[in-house]
Amino acid sequence: MNRVMIIGLGDVGGHQLELFARKENINTIIAADINKETALRQIYSARTGAAHLGHNPDIQFKKIDLNNIDETATILKDTNPDIIMHNATLMSNFEWARLPNKIPEQLTTAGIANVVPCHLTLTYKLMKAVIKSNLNSHVIMSPYPDVVNCMLGRAGLARNLIGLGNLDYITPGIQKAAADKLKEKIENITVYLIAPYAVLNRLFRFGDSGGLPYILKIHHKGTDITDKLEIKKLLLDVGKYLSNFTIHHLGFIAACSGVKNALAILNNTGQHTHAPGPLGLPGGYPIKLSNKGAEITLPKGVSVEEAVKTNEEALLGDGIEQIKKDGTIVFTDKCYETWKEVFDYDCKELKVGDCEIRAKELLSLHKKHLTK
Repeated sequence: MNRVMIIGLGDVGGHQLELFARKENINTIIAADINKETALRQIYSARTGAAHLGHNPDIQFKKIDLNNIDETATILKDTNPDIIMHNATLMSNFEWARLPNKIPEQLTTAGIANVVPCHLTLTYKLMKAVIKSNLNSHVIMSPYPDVVNCMLGRAGLARNLIGLGNLDYITPGIQKAAADKLKEKIENITVYLIAPYAVLNRLFRFGDSGGLPYILKIHHKGTDITDKLEIKKLLLDVGKYLSNFTIHHLGFIAACSGVKNALAILNNTGQHTHAPGPLGLPGGYPIKLSNKGAEITLPKGVSVEEAVKTNEEALLGDGIEQIKKDGTIVFTDKCYETWKEVFDYDCKELKVGDCEIRAKELLSLHKKHLTK
């Protein structure tokens, strides 16, 4: 039985529901949200759209409040999903975009990592419920997995947890650009990219990594051809293409990335792909997906230690100086000082257990700046 639970039916979760509703081998979809009206609207849309294409999906609504860990664990036991698609966050990117333009630009330039409490809080509670339920469900999550998954991993809460999107936004573009350059079929090109969101953000905005480290290898039919390509120009071209996207486009692409990961696990395909935050690691990695979950698949000559170090060093671009062994984030001085000056947010270190109180503080400050 292929049972998928989608938690959070907003932008990304709504698209995921539409995509799963059109897949033949998905037996049951549990659409879970705290807002019943939102969920039922999305369910009706998915059912109707699927029916037009000859599909009749079994979609069931479950009201869920992730703040109630015990109740969430009971719901998980009762529904027993093979895959949990987790999209719930206390502050979406759409909400940050509502602030006066100058504020998001200043905060992004200094490093966005101080948004972590808003993305971590509900994920932290969900993973506690998953552990409590004693299920082996695979969890595929969207809220800032490069960092959130690492914090949870170092706190012992990343079982069967991987991310979606982020470096996975750009790997198909790199594959296509390399294939076009070589006049080759795209399926003959394999990309190995090791990088966190910070690198992707630079590529989106400026077309280069801004000196942030990353590892990129491109293979043609198993042979490394990276040296035959002008990588900087290739990334610049891909970055220009990505710059045409809006936040709305990225929601659909993120959904596709997550559904692809889920189907690879459910169908035990062994697919080579990319994901942020697999196995509780920081940043993003090339992986192979099967019914066992994610396995890191690095190109020849690159060790796991080197890949992790590259991602950790590149997280400086998001304003992260260090993620400690217990999951505590230490923010860079620039990130800390800018968020304090511009947003009135005073946080030099963030412990996993403090995420909720810090999230409430950020939500209050966000509201304050909106009213200004």
